[in-house]
Amino acid sequence: MESRKVTEQEAKDLMAFCKKKDVYYIDLRLELVDHLAHSIEEHWVENPKATFSEALQVVYKRFGIFGFLDVVGVHQDRMTKRYLKQLWQTVLVILAWPRVLGFLLGSLVLFQSMTHFLIMQQVGVWIFILMVLVGSISNTLQYFRNKKILGKETTVLMKSPVQGLFWFDYFFVQIIIRPHFWNAENLFSEWSPLLWTLLIAGSFLFFTANYLIQVKSKDLLMELKSQLA
Repeated sequence: MESRKVTEQEAKDLMAFCKKKDVYYIDLRLELVDHLAHSIEEHWVENPKATFSEALQVVYKRFGIFGFLDVVGVHQDRMTKRYLKQLWQTVLVILAWPRVLGFLLGSLVLFQSMTHFLIMQQVGVWIFILMVLVGSISNTLQYFRNKKILGKETTVLMKSPVQGLFWFDYFFVQIIIRPHFWNAENLFSEWSPLLWTLLIAGSFLFFTANYLIQVKSKDLLMELKSQLA
């Protein structure tokens, strides 16, 4: 006798069940649905007369009271590590030969000009501020473009670049709200050329890589949307 399988409607019921249990991310819900469906089918092998609802309750109880929350946490941690790995890999792509020569040459020219000309340090400050603003706006707009693909749904993959953007901007705001940082003695000290070169170069790499990750994730979101159709 062929073992009973979870139907398409029952899979949709599992999606609704996971959402009811506060599993907000659609990619995590899909992962949990696969896990629940497999466990339910295993339960039916031993208890073929059990209804779908009965089997679901048995399987769900195996998670324990906080089981679903633990699964969500593990998945989010895994996706965060994946994002950081993607960020680093994308930075390496940006700095691939021969582009790395242009990047290093541009950084060197910026450093030398700020070392020899005080006005270039002032220009460097505004370059950094402008880069943060433009980078934040462009990344945020791309996030909302991606968000339209899934409507009201969201994924851990979509959230990770936004979290990275949040922490970078948080770092930027912390600089802004510290008056002692902006006094002339600190702002244009002997270390200023190196500081602003590192901040500008680091900002360029972060915002560019973060944007490229979001653009790349668009294809993954389209694939995910087709699974939900």
